[in-house]
Amino acid sequence: MLLLLLLLLLLLLLLLLLLLLLLLLLLLLLLLLLLLLLVLLLLLLLLLLLLLLLLLLLLLLLLLLLLLLLLLHHHLPPFEEEGVYCFAHVGRSVGPSTRWFPDDNSRTLGARIMKLHRYIDHDSQMTPIDFAYWGALYFSKKSCLPLILKDDLDLEE
Repeated sequence: MLLLLLLLLLLLLLLLLLLLLLLLLLLLLLLLLLLLLLVLLLLLLLLLLLLLLLLLLLLLLLLLLLLLLLLLHHHLPPFEEEGVYCFAHVGRSVGPSTRWFPDDNSRTLGARIMKLHRYIDHDSQMTPIDFAYWGALYFSKKSCLPLILKDDLDLEE
């Protein structure tokens, strides 16, 4: 009987040990699961950072595109307070009579209408101002005329 009791106690101890091992295994599995979750969180954070970087890059590209569009849109120099810029097509000229330049049929980009009566050379029937061609897709100093000071230009004639 004592032997049976001892055997039962031993069996109970073995079961307890097995239960303890199972508990340790579950704890280890839980720890592994937490570690995997941590790795997944880190990967998600890295992906979020990459998406943020991509978004910033996209915004920078959009900003550069807007800047390029602004440069193309405002390709004519602005009016200065001290003077006036003239723009016209190559080959157009102002005759001996006072004439608006350019006329209504002109396709000149951003054409500035102005009277140039004072600057007409009546003998040559050409204006001494050299009008430059203004292309739509490029910007250069050759394509804009020199500044005419307001003191030199009589807009009331």
